[in-house]
Parts: sequence; structure tokens; C-alpha cells
Amino acid sequence: MSEQSIASGQEFGSRDSDPADPIVANLQQSAKLANENCDRAVALNQTLSAQLREAQDRINQLEREADELGEQLLVEARAIIQDVQSNADATINRTIREADERIARLKAEAENLSRHYSEPFMRAVATLPRQDLAKMAEVLVNLTAFLMQMRRARQSLSLGLSTWQSCRKATELFGPRLWRWRAPLALTPH
Repeated sequence: MSEQSIASGQEFGSRDSDPADPIVANLQQSAKLANENCDRAVALNQTLSAQLREAQDRINQLEREADELGEQLLVEARAIIQDVQSNADATINRTIREADERIARLKAEAENLSRHYSEPFMRAVATLPRQDLAKMAEVLVNLTAFLMQMRRARQSLSLGLSTWQSCRKATELFGPRLWRWRAPLALTPH
């Protein structure tokens, strides 16, 4: 392109002009500078185009690597999730199996105890006449009532003891002065 421009500029200058004419010389110099600028712009354009192609190739390569890495990470993550899931399932299944075995063992023990203790007792009770069974039921009811009264008595006794202990402690701390100010109700210090 620059060779054609130079050639046309030389033809222009040689046809109608005098080489000593300053306008022609100025035009030739301007044409030469324009051709040099054009050559530099073309070279810069080619350099930048090459760099742009290299950058696009590098971007494409990096995108492919990123896609491959993403796929690899996805495959690894799925494998890890599958492994964790299978371990969790195995643990749950083992725990359920152990719980079922323990429940079965406890049921067997309960049935064994029931046979060992309940059945002989029930056979003995079954041989008793009705009157004796009625007396036995009455005795069991009275025994239950007695046990309930004993529990209540123990609770009130522990409450009374704690009150008595509190009064005794107050007497130890404050001495006879406490009893002078207030007459004792039912508890008197000894």
C-alpha cells in the first residue's frame, strides 16, 4: 500500500511540477510522512492483531482448563458425597440392627423372667380357693395403703426434722437471746 502511495506521489510530482517548487516539495514530504504513518499503523495493527489472537487463544485455553477442573471437582465432590452417604447409611443400618438385637434380647429376658417368676406364682394363686384369694387381695390393698402412709409419715418427719434442725441451728448461732424475745411454740431447746 505504501509503495503504491509513494509511486503515485512521485508521478504527481514529476508530471507538472518543478522540483524546486516549495508546494510540491511540501506535498511530497506530507505524502511520505502519511505513507510512513500508514506503514506504522499497519505494522501496529498486525502486532496488535497477533497479540489479540494470542490472548484469545490463551483465554480459550484457560476456559477449557477451568471447565476440565470444574468437571474434575464435580466428579470428586459427587464421589465424596456418595462415600459420606454410604458411610451414613451403613452407620444407621448398623445402629438399627444393634437396637433391634438389644430389643430382642431384652424381650427374651423379660419373657424368661416372666416364665421364671410369674408362672409359678400364677399357678399357686390358681390353686387357692376364692375366699383365700379375696383375703389375699384385701391384705394387698391394706399393705399398699400402709406403704403410702409410711411415705407420707417419712416426708412429714423429714420436714419436721429440718424445722427442728433449723431452730437448733438458730439457737446455736444466737444463743438464749433468741428464746427471750420470742416464746417457743412447740420446740424448746434442751
